[in-house]
Amino acid sequence: MDFVKEVITQEDFDKYDLGRYEKRLPMGIYVNSTYWVIDRERDIYLTSYKSTGNDPEPGANWRNNFIFYIAGDMYKITLTLTSKKLGERHWSYLWDYNSLTFIPYFSISNESKYKDEELIPTFKEAVTTYRHAGENDLTKLEINFNF
Repeated sequence: MDFVKEVITQEDFDKYDLGRYEKRLPMGIYVNSTYWVIDRERDIYLTSYKSTGNDPEPGANWRNNFIFYIAGDMYKITLTLTSKKLGERHWSYLWDYNSLTFIPYFSISNESKYKDEELIPTFKEAVTTYRHAGENDLTKLEINFNF
């Protein structure tokens, strides 16, 4: 099965316990998108999150933070987005890699089952489907990666 982009239903929010991040870490992270991409067959999902604390990094407004769950392992991935207008209604997005962090607190084990380089192709697949902030029109957006 491939990734599908969906609105996160209350049923899925509860089933996948997406509220656990905010409940367990009051100054931590919370899901800030109504959309996610999910591949139920491979047990993988991706959505964006927002930090409730202060982000000390300069230029943090351009950073995009993702929760990436893959078969029991949870990761925070941060990318920087650069957009470029290519025509009246056509945009190009370039994602630059910032960080990938395994989160044992939200994973089923204390160590990742995957090496970073094993995750990247699946992550790119998920982000390409997720797009940015819920855009749905594939003809108006092109997505590239700098990693």
